[in-house]
Parts: sequence; structure tokens; C-alpha cells
Amino acid sequence: MIDDNENLRKEITTLKSEKGLMHNNLNERQKRLDQINNELAKYYNQEINLENMEAKIKSLRKKCEDTRKKTNTQNINKDKLMKEIKELKKCFEEAVKKFKERAEYKNNLLQNHIEKLEKTYKTRVSYIFNIG
Repeated sequence: MIDDNENLRKEITTLKSEKGLMHNNLNERQKRLDQINNELAKYYNQEINLENMEAKIKSLRKKCEDTRKKTNTQNINKDKLMKEIKELKKCFEEAVKKFKERAEYKNNLLQNHIEKLEKTYKTRVSYIFNIG
């Protein structure tokens, strides 16, 4: 029985040592499992991020296309307005030219009238002084 007890103690010691090794092995495998789970989570996050980025890229492409369309429309409107401005400017310049011509014509008429009045005045003054 003493030998059996001794054998059992050795077996207990061996089993404790095996238990410790298995516990260490379990801890290492648990750490590895945690690492794999973390990597897997990162992978899923990256996949989700890729899907989100693809959706965002589609959205940005649509906005870019919309902006191009708006820009083209605005450029067309700008060209129309520039043509209108040129036409108005041309009309304004013509009106100013006509106004100047009319003003010069009236100034010439007034100048002629003033010259006639001066002649008449000089004639009358000289007539009055010649009589007097």
C-alpha cells in the first residue's frame, strides 16, 4: 500500500504538472483565439468600410455629375446674359451717339440763331449810333 500511495503521489504530481502545461497551453490558445477574433473583426470592419466607401464614391460621383450639369447650365445662362449685355451696351452706345448728334445739331441751331441775333444787334447798334 505504501508503494501504491507513493505511485499515486507521483501520478498526482505528474497530473498536476500536465494540468499546468495544459492550462498554459489553454491560455496560449485563448490568446491566439482572441488575436484571430480581433483580426476577423478588423476584416469585417474593413469590409463594411469598403462598402461604405463604395457607396460614398457613388454618391460623390453623382454629386460631381450634378455639379457638371449645373455648371453647364450656368455657363449657358452666362453666355445668354453676356449677349444681352452686349446688345444693351450697343443700344446704349447708339442712343448716346444719337443724343450727341441731336445735342450738336441743336447747339449748331442755337449758335446760328445767336450769330443772327448778334448780327441784328450789331446792325441795330450801328444804326442807332449812325443816326445819333
